[in-house]
Amino acid sequence: MAVLKLNNVTAISETGGVATFGAPSSTLKYPAGHIIQIQHDTHATQSTQDIGTDIDSGLSQAITPLTGSDILVMITFVMSMSANGSKDWTGFIKRGGSVIKTYNQMGREDHNSSPTDSYTVIYLDESPTAGSANTYTFGANSNAGYIGFNWDNTPASMTLFEIAG
Repeated sequence: MAVLKLNNVTAISETGGVATFGAPSSTLKYPAGHIIQIQHDTHATQSTQDIGTDIDSGLSQAITPLTGSDILVMITFVMSMSANGSKDWTGFIKRGGSVIKTYNQMGREDHNSSPTDSYTVIYLDESPTAGSANTYTFGANSNAGYIGFNWDNTPASMTLFEIAG
């Protein structure tokens, strides 16, 4: 067994030819741009909502970043909207229950059908709370008609990447 320590903190240990990196720690310095950890959530239950009411995608994931890190948020989902006439829906990312990013007019329906579209949202959160859990969620709101997440129970996903600053 071999152990590499930096400032008395185990950075890498080896047992039976398998190297294990130490857990992320505020005492270790990671190169800028290095991915420190990844957290992932999936949700496949369809949910719908009527005019003017927030709808939750069902995605929720927590991550506890180190000081100086950013969080890259990547969300994929299927959305359907039905409305009479020209209507928009707005998407939003929340951290700890507060909206940190809004995507205005993210989707648009111009007739009476119910189109289903796939979306990918990517956002860099440059101000997460270091040392405590940051919980991210995604939702939407429509100015008319109804909207539905995870249409036909198609899985949605949220992946959080902690990026060293």
